[in-house]
Amino acid sequence: MGADDCMSTNGDHVGRPNPAMFPDGDGVPAPAGSLAPAETESPRVIRKFRTEKLTAGRLEEVSRWSGITANKILSLTKNEYTTTESTGTGARRTALLTATWNHQYSGLSGACTTFPCADAKRTKTEYTYDNY
Repeated sequence: MGADDCMSTNGDHVGRPNPAMFPDGDGVPAPAGSLAPAETESPRVIRKFRTEKLTAGRLEEVSRWSGITANKILSLTKNEYTTTESTGTGARRTALLTATWNHQYSGLSGACTTFPCADAKRTKTEYTYDNY
């Protein structure tokens, strides 16, 4: 075990301490909820899922945000689906991913509402499926 390794109170090895917990390098943990000096909030990933009957639980949108300041988006992915539902004998439901929009941002601004946009690049991938 190295000099920087730690042991829990029950003797289990827990690895090296997280440097963010000791910002002054003095071995004293930072107060709960405190962040590094340049950050005003934690980086985050937000996932949104579909809730309607045929696509419930499918990923609709994923956005990644910086921890520097609020409203600084880094990327956004949006999924589009097509659904079908048949009735009668052998009835089935399908929900197929038909397109994915990827927005890559510079991290200098909030989300763009229209494109083209100076701080972002947008690409679309479309999907097709064979009949079955």
